[in-house]
Amino acid sequence: MTAVHLVSMPWPPPYTPSLPLAQLAAVVRRADRKRTVAEHHLYLEWYEVLFTQYGDDGARSVYSNVADRGAYLGIGDYIFSSKFSAITDSITDVYAQLLHAASIDLPALGELCRLADQFVASTADRLAEDIPQGAVVGFSSTYTQTVASLSLIEPLKELRPDLHVVLGGYNMNEERASILVREHPIDRIVVGDGEDAIVTILHEFDKATSITRRDQGIVQTPPIDMRKLPSPDFRGYFEVLERSAVNHLIEPKLGYEIGRGCWWGERRHCTFCGLNGESMAYRKRDAHQVVTDLTQAIAEYRSLDVFFADNILDPD
Repeated sequence: MTAVHLVSMPWPPPYTPSLPLAQLAAVVRRADRKRTVAEHHLYLEWYEVLFTQYGDDGARSVYSNVADRGAYLGIGDYIFSSKFSAITDSITDVYAQLLHAASIDLPALGELCRLADQFVASTADRLAEDIPQGAVVGFSSTYTQTVASLSLIEPLKELRPDLHVVLGGYNMNEERASILVREHPIDRIVVGDGEDAIVTILHEFDKATSITRRDQGIVQTPPIDMRKLPSPDFRGYFEVLERSAVNHLIEPKLGYEIGRGCWWGERRHCTFCGLNGESMAYRKRDAHQVVTDLTQAIAEYRSLDVFFADNILDPD
């Protein structure tokens, strides 16, 4: 039976479980309880690297300034981009000027780039040792996460060409996916909701004796019925956090998604909005499911802080 390893690279918030990983893990475990499902919350491990290098306050400042205030400047992408373009002094100087203009204080970018290179190299070596033969390795791609994911995919596939790499998430559309699957060693890219897709892909690999790379390429999926989804499974994150060197620094918050799409956009698309490019169709969980899921998660993980990943909330 094909094992699945789910990977979340920087820059999601380190104080919360990756919602894509939690939701996909729950779906795969429900589909087959005997299947090996492993989660790699590598953004949390990257936060440990920053803590070791810069201490508590420094790590908080660097991560927040890159992931939040610097998100629209592409700083997080640049830090993990050395495998795709030269990190030159002239380019670094331009970014330094942009940061100064935005009043964003960071350590030397060249130093952060070197730390990222070391982190990617050591992580690729470790995963290449730990992941079993022929496993499916799923990478999430949300907001400033795509370049970091690609930076790990490249060396991992060099070390382990037998692995089947799947990429998906809110960053993916058909045009972007067609470029990435052509230019990078990615076997499948999921465009659209990934829950049904990951189960289908795993079943295909279970049955096949030999699957060539990119035999399917881009997998497009229709909007999923949110009422059929299990509650997200946060165990993987909390297991990593429990043994993390930054455990004492983090007060975890829980993430949840009531619905996807936009009910307002279905009626009248806001001209400034670039979200929901693949499907504006609004679908949501039932209210009783939301209450049950959150009540159980709050009790199990002892956190009253919950954030919602929805673009819009249903007034009903």
